[in-house]
Amino acid sequence: MSRVFHYWLYRSAFVMIFTLLPGGCGGDKDPEELFKQGDYAHAFKLWQPRVRAGDPAALNYLGIHYYAGLGVKRDLIKAEQWFRKAAEKAYPDAQYNLGLMYENGHVLPQDFTIAYMWFYAAHTQGNKNASRHMIRLSREHKILPNQMKHAEDMARQYVP
Repeated sequence: MSRVFHYWLYRSAFVMIFTLLPGGCGGDKDPEELFKQGDYAHAFKLWQPRVRAGDPAALNYLGIHYYAGLGVKRDLIKAEQWFRKAAEKAYPDAQYNLGLMYENGHVLPQDFTIAYMWFYAAHTQGNKNASRHMIRLSREHKILPNQMKHAEDMARQYVP
């Protein structure tokens, strides 16, 4: 065989091996897909670079991991911290999650006005679950109209 043929044969094998290798090792896996599949520990590891880059979705997912104890030991204090970081970056799912923590008094003092504030911020960005909680807080008289107005004014700083 000629040297040219050997060169192309080795080059083709090299390209094929290194093209397939990242997929085989899971280097290009999506942490959100792993999370949905229930591979929480692996997803948690893969969120880390995105968290370091400040990705609000990743920050929120870390909050979910800690809130529910998925792939990590349950820690509501850490959950609140991650939700808050994402919520302050105007991430609506994290705003909703933080609102739930205030509404239910999980780690944080129960505060319906602050809960409503976070729900309003999330609702303004299209989170339908937040809308339902806002309506329920109002119907159950857990928040008064002047408190709702105040909460809406406060929420505007967290809405792009």
